[in-house]
Amino acid sequence: MWEEEPTIVIVSSTKLKIWKSSVQISTLPASKIYINLDNDFVLAMRQRLREEGYVPPEKTISSPTTTYVTEAVPVNQTVTLKELSEKTSTDFLKTSFMCKVRIKFVKESDNWWYGSCNNNDYHEEVMKFDGKYRCARCQKNYPVPQKRFKIVILAEDATGVFNFMLYDRSVKRLLGKTVTKLMEEGYKVNITKNIPNIFFELQYVFELKNGSSYMDVQNITGDP
Repeated sequence: MWEEEPTIVIVSSTKLKIWKSSVQISTLPASKIYINLDNDFVLAMRQRLREEGYVPPEKTISSPTTTYVTEAVPVNQTVTLKELSEKTSTDFLKTSFMCKVRIKFVKESDNWWYGSCNNNDYHEEVMKFDGKYRCARCQKNYPVPQKRFKIVILAEDATGVFNFMLYDRSVKRLLGKTVTKLMEEGYKVNITKNIPNIFFELQYVFELKNGSSYMDVQNITGDP
């Protein structure tokens, strides 16, 4: 379970100090360490980490008799939007690219978020049946699914414009807020009118994967 869920460690009754710009923790006779306590505070923190896009770390334990071969990581091809528009056939399905763009327009829609399965390996949209939310992929029911962003944008560069699908991690990086936080602030319907102007003024580098309907943005970085 710890490999799939965030591990929450609570350290109490310790002494903190800063030495050469590093934080150091010294234990005392009363010091205690708690790992994955089963209480409301830990559950709330774990839920918040999931909503912020927590990804379990890869396993690093190996035995002396086991040999691992590391494959070279492919470098994504950098393309213009004009070149990208020529790579939408099924021959390029699930192929990754990179491009540098500015966001021109966010499609207005009431469906700017979706209920997601809680599995950290994928974020399948759940459907409601008989008052319960069910994931068709993992075949599990969830009383309250996670809320994740899903918005369509129009981006441009010097060669053209293109539609992209932005999912939870990318939108949270741009807005600095989760779906839950925006709802708490009162944005329960269309959020496009509440997007700050800076959202459209910066230049971004998109890491893309060719999906069936849109180019799905896998990662996004600001490049002012």
